[in-house]
Amino acid sequence: MKTATEVERCLRSAARRAEAPYVVDEVSGQNGRRRGKGSHKMVGLYDEEGELLAWTTIPQHPGDLAPRVTREIEATFEPYLGKGWMDK
Repeated sequence: MKTATEVERCLRSAARRAEAPYVVDEVSGQNGRRRGKGSHKMVGLYDEEGELLAWTTIPQHPGDLAPRVTREIEATFEPYLGKGWMDK
């Protein structure tokens, strides 16, 4: 089980290791403001041209995330980062 901070750290690390140059950043709305509830952080995977490829919300509460949540986050980014990217 992983905390929200660990999940985001794994995502950023996997994006740097990927063959294509990906960037992980917070998803913002058209007005440039952060999107998501205060208890959740929306993060997205962007390609080198700034196009949003995939996004997810990461709950921002203390302690470990539920296994189902981490599996869903991993599945969201698997097409771009490869199978098992969170465990590498």
